[in-house]
Amino acid sequence: MARHITAVTRRRLVEGFSDIRGLEQGFWHWSGTLDDESFLDRLYPLDAMPSDDPRFATAREDIIQHRSANPMDWPDDWIFGDPRLGLADGDEKMLTFLTAMLHPAVRTHLPEVQQLLRFLNGALVHDGYELVEVDTISGAPVFAWHRAGAGVAGEHQRPTARLHSRNGTRTWRPWPDSNRTPSEPALQAGSSTWNSPGPECPRWGSNP
Repeated sequence: MARHITAVTRRRLVEGFSDIRGLEQGFWHWSGTLDDESFLDRLYPLDAMPSDDPRFATAREDIIQHRSANPMDWPDDWIFGDPRLGLADGDEKMLTFLTAMLHPAVRTHLPEVQQLLRFLNGALVHDGYELVEVDTISGAPVFAWHRAGAGVAGEHQRPTARLHSRNGTRTWRPWPDSNRTPSEPALQAGSSTWNSPGPECPRWGSNP
């Protein structure tokens, strides 16, 4: 995937999470109502990723030790500099991460979701990306990302045409609903064909 998100935009995003105060929620934290481990477990195979601490074997143990047991060990924005998560490696991982921040499993306070969405899109639009609502869960919006084109935001609407990652046009990445039952299909809207999660997020492959 081509790289469009600049270092300037990445810095705006990182700084925005600590500089902008949410609605009645204090400063935004990227994991929302979840702890760091629970949020990242939805995206990454934490038990298969190595530890940076010689006392532990896995990334999950690292996170529990340094963010749950001792939350002051690592800064809140540690995820943006951890090479195991790859958020600095390319656009797709960063966009998937940002989309996950808006999921109903992470944030249930709709005004906060809307405020965060405006902030994210305000930063991403300069590089030609946009987060849009594509579905709902129990009335709460579910978002995906796509190329808005040349830094101009597209309309916020459900996709109605088949979209594939190899067709050179728009790429959608819905946040998987790990709470759905095995009989339920993956998130879809209208006649859209969603892209399956790529190798960058192997944890997604465990969803039924």
